[in-house]
Amino acid sequence: MAIKRKNNLVFLTGYMGAGKSTIGKKLALHLGWRFTDTDKALEKFFRKKMSDIFKELGETAFREEEERLIEKLTTKTNYVVSTGGGTLTRTETFYTAQRMGLLVYLKAPVEVLFERAVFSQKDRPLINVPDAEEKFKKRFAIREPYYNRADYIVETTDRASEEVVEDITAWLQQQV
Repeated sequence: MAIKRKNNLVFLTGYMGAGKSTIGKKLALHLGWRFTDTDKALEKFFRKKMSDIFKELGETAFREEEERLIEKLTTKTNYVVSTGGGTLTRTETFYTAQRMGLLVYLKAPVEVLFERAVFSQKDRPLINVPDAEEKFKKRFAIREPYYNRADYIVETTDRASEEVVEDITAWLQQQV
């Protein structure tokens, strides 16, 4: 399938717990494209777990390398990219991704996202802090305006991942 951006790139954005990795893998398989999870790629690059990267190197170092990774990914063809929850909140990173690909926001209410994140098997450094729920909600409120700038917004609450993939695929077909 060809879409309106020349490299056939889809960047999935949204807060932690939105389902970016799960939906991303299934969407890539459905489209016959490749898949990259930026958080996993950065863990491999730093040779550390996400929590250790944040603890030892800080969020700034992480975000700078994340920006370089997004820039590299814009040269790829036929890719679905699952971005981290804060990836596209940096202006330059957002515009780099938007210039070369389509941005899809996987949306759910903050209460649902918090529940998913808490019960997730993933390493989530922003959850393992005092007053986690309050900080989670505040960070979501800051990031949500960035997510809402995506080209397409799809609600994920109470929907099977296959249904969300079909929804995104139908929208992508309209972008030719």
